[in-house]
Amino acid sequence: MAIARTKALIQRGLYVNGDFYGNFVFTAIGFYPKIIPVAMLAQRIMGIMTHWREYMLMRGKLSRPSHIYTGEAEGGVPPGM
Repeated sequence: MAIARTKALIQRGLYVNGDFYGNFVFTAIGFYPKIIPVAMLAQRIMGIMTHWREYMLMRGKLSRPSHIYTGEAEGGVPPGM
């Protein structure tokens, strides 16, 4: 039955991500169920901060949008607002 469900999910393009397996690991380690989302968030934040630090070490500046506004300089408030 599990194999049939797995095949059905794959046919629909749905795959299990690492968080799915992480729940089992945290449960096996002995984390309480209410703490597991916090632990998963902590590991995700550490990864994001690592990427940010690498980016800052390579480029040395924050990323800014490259879009330049070309509309009216003095738009004002539309009537009826």
